Amino acid sequence: MAAADPCSDLHELDVVFERDAEAKNQQPRYAVYVMDISYFSGKLETYLRFKRISFTRIEVTHKQFMTLFQHTGLVQVPILLDRSTGKYYRDTTSIIELFESRPAEFLEPSSARRPVMPSNPEANFISQLLEDYFDEWMWTPALYYRWEPRLDAGNLARRFIKHDFMRDMLVPMPDPVAELVVIDRQHEEYVRAGGGVRDAAGKAMMEDIYKATLARLNAHFQQSPFVMGAQPSFADFGLMASMFRHFALDPTPAKIMRLTAPAVYEWVARMWNASCLEVSDQLDTPLPDGVEPLVRDALKHYIPYLIANARAVIAGESEVIVGPLRMKPVAFRAWSASRLVRAWEALDEHSKASLDSYCRGLGHNIHSLIDEGPLLAKAGAMWEAGAVVAPPHCVPHKPASFLQGMLGTPNHQARLSLQLTPLTGGLLKLLAVILVSTRLNLVNKSTWLWSFASI
Repeated sequence: MAAADPCSDLHELDVVFERDAEAKNQQPRYAVYVMDISYFSGKLETYLRFKRISFTRIEVTHKQFMTLFQHTGLVQVPILLDRSTGKYYRDTTSIIELFESRPAEFLEPSSARRPVMPSNPEANFISQLLEDYFDEWMWTPALYYRWEPRLDAGNLARRFIKHDFMRDMLVPMPDPVAELVVIDRQHEEYVRAGGGVRDAAGKAMMEDIYKATLARLNAHFQQSPFVMGAQPSFADFGLMASMFRHFALDPTPAKIMRLTAPAVYEWVARMWNASCLEVSDQLDTPLPDGVEPLVRDALKHYIPYLIANARAVIAGESEVIVGPLRMKPVAFRAWSASRLVRAWEALDEHSKASLDSYCRGLGHNIHSLIDEGPLLAKAGAMWEAGAVVAPPHCVPHKPASFLQGMLGTPNHQARLSLQLTPLTGGLLKLLAVILVSTRLNLVNKSTWLWSFASI
C-alpha cells in the first residue's frame, strides 16, 4: 500500500512524460521535494525528465521542511519519496546510481532502456570522474556568482523570502532587513567560509574557473551534443547542477554564458528537453574526443584539492588552502571521492592500464588519487559516522530545532552547521528577544516594527 504523503502542498505539479494521456490521472510513484533555485534540484529533475519517470514536483516551504526533517534528518533538497514503500532518498549522485544499478526495482522498463552509465568501462570511469568534478568543484563558483554580485544576491534574496523557502513564514521584520539577513548568512556560509573567498585574488580565481570552464565546454559542445557523445551520460547530469539553476539563470553568470558560450546555453536547453530525445538502450561509447581539456582540469585542480581536503578533515583543521582560497574542509567530499577509488578498484587490469595511459597522455597521473584511497576512506568514514546512514538512504529524526530549520543542514548531516557574521548573529538575537517579548505581551507589534526600522 502506498504511504500517505505527509507534505502535500498546493504548489505541487504532476510532471508526467509517459505518452499515455491516462497516466496523468494516476498518482506518480515518486514525489520529489525541490526548490526552484536549487543547484541539486535542477540536476535530479533533469535526470528524471530524461528517463521519462513520472513524478510529483513539490516546491517546499519552511513548514514542509520541518515535516521532512522528521523523515530524513535533513533540511535540504532535493528529497525523493518512493510512495510505494514510504522510503525517502537523498543525494542526487547516490539516487542516480541506485536507479541505474537496480532498474528492475525502481524503474519502468521504458525508463530502464534510457541508460546514463556508459557500458565501456574506461568511458564509464571518466564519466564518473567528471560527474564528481562538475558536481563538487563547480559548486563554489556557482555559489560565488549567486551571493557575491550585488544584483544577483538581491534578486535571489527576494525570491527566497517571497516566493520560495520562506513564503509560508511569518517573518517579523521588514523585507529589506530580511533580505539583508539572508544575503549576509548565505555569503558567509557559501562564499567567505565555504568558498574561502577572502580577497580580490580569491574573487579572480572564482571567476577564472567559471570562464575557463565555459570556454572548454563551448568548444566541446560545438562538436558534440553531450559530454560523452551522442546522448546524455552521468557526467552531463553532474554538469547540469551548476550550469542550469545557477550559471544559466542567475543574472551575472547567465549574461557571461550568453555572450561568450552560446553552445553551452544551447546544451542546457537540450538537457532540460532531453525527454524528447530517442536514445539507444546501450550507452556504448568509447572515450570521446574533445573531453581531454575537462579531464585535464579535473586531474590538475580537483584531485589535489580532494587530497588536501581529506587531510584537513582528519587533522581537524579549520581551513584548506587552495591558492588564494581558504576553504572550509568538507568531509562529505572525501566520502564522495572514495567512491571513485572503489570504482577504479572494480576495473579489470586492461581498463586500468588503458586509463593510466590516457591520463598520463594528459600530463597527469590518476594514481595521485587512487594511491590516496585509504586517506579518502578515513576522512569519508568520519563524515559517515555523523550521517548515521549513508546516502541515498534517510532515517527518521526528532523534530528540527529552530536554528536547524532556519539555517539548514549542509553536507547531508543533521548536526547544525552554523556560520554567522556579527550582523546576522545580532539580528537573530534581537529577533529572539522580540519573539519572547511579544509572546509575553511585554511589547506590542508596532514597537518591534519600529525597532527594526531603526536599525
